[in-house]
Amino acid sequence: MVTDRAAVILRVRRNYSEMGHHATTNTRRHIAEEAARILAEQSHLSTDEARMRAAKRIGCTDGCQFPDNLEIEAALKAYRLVFHHGHADTLLRLREMARSAMKSLIMFYPQLIGPVLNGTADRHSCISLLLFAETTEDVILRLLELKIPWQEMARRLRYGNGDSQQRPLLSFIADSTEIELLVLTATERRNPPIDPVAGGPLKGADLTHLDQLIRGGNSVDG
Repeated sequence: MVTDRAAVILRVRRNYSEMGHHATTNTRRHIAEEAARILAEQSHLSTDEARMRAAKRIGCTDGCQFPDNLEIEAALKAYRLVFHHGHADTLLRLREMARSAMKSLIMFYPQLIGPVLNGTADRHSCISLLLFAETTEDVILRLLELKIPWQEMARRLRYGNGDSQQRPLLSFIADSTEIELLVLTATERRNPPIDPVAGGPLKGADLTHLDQLIRGGNSVDG
């Protein structure tokens, strides 16, 4: 007789496979599943840290057996769908908040990126937006108009030509949720930085795409 725990594990693996990420070995799949569990419980960790901890727990030292970032992301989506009741509602709320923020910042061609877009977000996740502006001051002036207090930091990004550059990061709190605004130059709409997860050009969702996700109730595809 299949136990409840075994049934849940089977559901995670089925969801994982249905998302189109087929691990080539049992070890690779186990590491992805364990890394997903670690990330779900310790969201402050990076994907790399979770992968290394998972491999160590399973006892694998062969780097060829390590899952890539997209495999871990798919496993994390599946994990949240199975173990986190209300995940779809949480994701919908965050996406609706993102849509509201994007409408207020529409002059900067906002794009949603990160966990809220790809479906791995939980209630503690922040909303990450790309903005494209001539100057950071233009964005700050808009925040002043909206009477939104913010904090300014910087984030280092990699680019396809091998360069690594810092870009301004403005953040604020809305309804107990952090919203971060990564300010890129206008030309970076055509030449975006590298996506640290997928490895290719960073692709966000504009308002039209986000509206489609919200209307479709799509909780797993970004």
